[in-house]
Amino acid sequence: MLSEIPEEVIMVAFDILNYAKKKLDKEFNETSFISFADHLYTAIQREGKGIQMKNFLLWDIKHFFPEELAIARRGIQFINEKMGIELSDDESGFLTLHIVNAELDITNESAVSLTQMIEEILTVIKYTLKINFAENDIYFQRFITHLRFFAERVLNAQRKEATDELVENELFILVSKKYPEAFEATKKVVELLATRWSYQVSRDEQVYITIHIARIIEKTK
Repeated sequence: MLSEIPEEVIMVAFDILNYAKKKLDKEFNETSFISFADHLYTAIQREGKGIQMKNFLLWDIKHFFPEELAIARRGIQFINEKMGIELSDDESGFLTLHIVNAELDITNESAVSLTQMIEEILTVIKYTLKINFAENDIYFQRFITHLRFFAERVLNAQRKEATDELVENELFILVSKKYPEAFEATKKVVELLATRWSYQVSRDEQVYITIHIARIIEKTK
């Protein structure tokens, strides 16, 4: 595959991923590089033909992967300046997903699934509680960070390391009674993940999700 990609594009892809490695403090494998370079070459070819691809996940990407998006945008700026082209911000979103792929060592389909899962969880919470999220609120941003790691575990079928079972049950009961509104939203999330992703959310995980939701509810009142 690399043999079909111009050397100039390969070098640009290398520079962008190398920058991403330093900013994210991650190591990327060779497969990630090949996939990234191939996507970049395809995007450049599309631009040359005047073909624009709308990225319908861009809003989600902006909120769920801000650090990776900033890297992708810098990469797009570098490409545009170096090659005299005009790749759009939609393309920044696509590159972001490839960076997430490389960062988590997952497939492109998994990165999209990760984004969709977080969006579905937020949608369930939003409509259960009938609230709008304050996107710049620190508690919402912390919840997004928690959901990102949580969604990674769901995709990898990994359950969070549980606390002592007795303590876990006591915390679960305490939190469910103290934050009934938030807990109701958590139950909807549990149903969603069981139905859509065949994942059983542990009581420990439900406690963390409920507390995050409770903080968000408090900020919206």
